[in-house]
Amino acid sequence: TVEIDPLDAREIQVLETAEDIQARRDQVLTHFQNFKDAAKYRREKLEDSREYQYFKRDADELEIWINEKLQICSQDGKALDEFGRQLLDNQHYSSDLIREKLDLLSKSRVLLLDKISEKRRMLQNTSNYFTFERDCDELKLWAKEKLKMALTKDYMDTLNINLKCGDLIGVQNLCRKHQALGSEIQNHEGRIRKVCNEGEDMINQGHFAAPETKKHIVNLQFK
Repeated sequence: TVEIDPLDAREIQVLETAEDIQARRDQVLTHFQNFKDAAKYRREKLEDSREYQYFKRDADELEIWINEKLQICSQDGKALDEFGRQLLDNQHYSSDLIREKLDLLSKSRVLLLDKISEKRRMLQNTSNYFTFERDCDELKLWAKEKLKMALTKDYMDTLNINLKCGDLIGVQNLCRKHQALGSEIQNHEGRIRKVCNEGEDMINQGHFAAPETKKHIVNLQFK
């Protein structure tokens, strides 16, 4: 027969207690839930990244078109204005028609430049919102993970801390974990304030996504 060392027998018995089994079960379920949350977040971020790449492609193409039109307005428009003024200075017989055409071209050029400026503002606002939304999602995911950590028995229950640690080194290690968590939370508070302030600025400037921006700010502050 195989003899079992008393110490080994005691360890086997401890591992078979209901508390240990429940703790292992909770640990496995927690890891599995964290894995599912991380997988879901990665899927969402991949989709967001794909949408952003589509947006960036279209924005780059539009930016090229805008620059081309601006160059035409700057070069061809200036040359045509100078030619028209020369005709007027020489008292061309069609001076009235030339003056009318120059006025029409000037108004059309101003309208085009206004439309281009408006389109650029829209592109910049859209880009700002994409960045703001991405930052909010990252901060909310971080807050969710830290909340789970803070609500574990190791962090919540003093009696459980004593049972788990059992000695000074164990208590010191857990205290360091608490301090690290507190420092991380404190460091992120500055980033949260920064992102919320950026969102408030967007709202105050009349951003087209002001309602969605406000919801993100409220959710982020609640987290």
